[in-house]
Amino acid sequence: MFGDYGITIIFAFVMQYLHRPIICILLVWICGITGCITLVATDSQITWLKSQVKPFNTVVPGSESTDLAPFKEMTANAEIIALGEATYGTKEFAQMKHRLIEYLAQNATRVVVAIEANMTEAHRLNAFIQGGNEELNSILRRMYFWSWITDEFEAMINWMRAYHLSGKGTIDFIGFDMQYMSLTADSVISFLKRVDQPLADSAEKTYAMISKDISFVKTKRLTNNDYTLSKTEEEAARNSIATAKDILGSIESSATRYKTILSTWEVDWGIQQARIVLQATKLQLTQGLLESNFQDSCMAENVKWIKSHAPEGAKVVVWAHNARIGNEPGRMGYYLKEHYKSKYKIFGFKFHEGKYVAYGKKGLNTYKAPPSYSSTIERALHAVGVPLFLLPLPTSSPADSSTEWLYKRQNTKSIGAGPTSDLARESVAEKYDALIYFDQTSPSSTHGLQVHWQTATLYIPALK
Repeated sequence: MFGDYGITIIFAFVMQYLHRPIICILLVWICGITGCITLVATDSQITWLKSQVKPFNTVVPGSESTDLAPFKEMTANAEIIALGEATYGTKEFAQMKHRLIEYLAQNATRVVVAIEANMTEAHRLNAFIQGGNEELNSILRRMYFWSWITDEFEAMINWMRAYHLSGKGTIDFIGFDMQYMSLTADSVISFLKRVDQPLADSAEKTYAMISKDISFVKTKRLTNNDYTLSKTEEEAARNSIATAKDILGSIESSATRYKTILSTWEVDWGIQQARIVLQATKLQLTQGLLESNFQDSCMAENVKWIKSHAPEGAKVVVWAHNARIGNEPGRMGYYLKEHYKSKYKIFGFKFHEGKYVAYGKKGLNTYKAPPSYSSTIERALHAVGVPLFLLPLPTSSPADSSTEWLYKRQNTKSIGAGPTSDLARESVAEKYDALIYFDQTSPSSTHGLQVHWQTATLYIPALK
């Protein structure tokens, strides 16, 4: 929990008060329940790691791919492949994902890429990939978060478009997040105008009211950091949620009739868009009051929807943070692992040191991640001495000490949208099926973007 520096302080404190046994006992007890002291990997454990790693030659997409054979073997029977990240702003993480997606596309019948972004906005990239004329930068700037506007992500999208248009294969693209409803609500209304004008009129009024309620609540939070709701506000929130649910129910009950007018896909997409509006309404109006796993459970349901509507035999690649994809209770990956079992393969990304982009006191900027502490899983991976590799993790806890430590909760780096040196705790063998390790990393290229200082979302000047 505290890393090397924190452990040093605790040790000094114990030495200072060594004559007071009760204080020493109390500190040892605290460290035991918090896990602040973690054993460093032993020589035999490092030897085991060295015997198991599968070196990768490069992160660069388009490179010769024989080194990816172990990844192909691990994912041969997978239906959903989750690729993680330990930060949102690391160049090599994005490049490796691009390389692996490229490899899958060239070795599978079809690939669907699903990213941790709002479903409707991300799906607009699908039209671009399949030959649409809308400018790529315009699409990306409507996806709310800076992490999608990087050289590395743009390079992957442009490769997908070129690959699709070459006729060599097909790649579909979509998002599974549900934080925002504006564009999604417009999509539902447009759909209903083609099949049910009275319901379209009702939905337009309903969604306008919900949007107004969300705007009020957001302003209250940003201005006063107030996540509470008065009785009147709570009643308004419940009413908005109920009306959004009614719109979804009306569309679902009329689906058979709608399918005589539009294709099955168009109707199913319209229903899913109405579901996203309902999810976003619940999240935005009652944020801080919902169960902590609400967003993750919604994301898991959305990924299931994506898989159920993917072409037969297609592999779905899920792109998200380690914390989101991992098999930990309450997280999206937990629900997906529970549902798909071994058909859901999880690849966590780890790194020793480097620079990354995040939003902090210096704004959207480059921050440094120092070398991993001796108490972390990353330090053990660094001791292998290989700069880039895949590590398949054991599937059941064996008796020998060379692998049982991987089932214990270890300190690990976990950096989100903001910079941090705090460590998370996880059992890598329970959370992931494999690790992809990068010894040195560098920051994503973000073109000097500006973001909102409170929400970390994009400023979008000159765009309507």
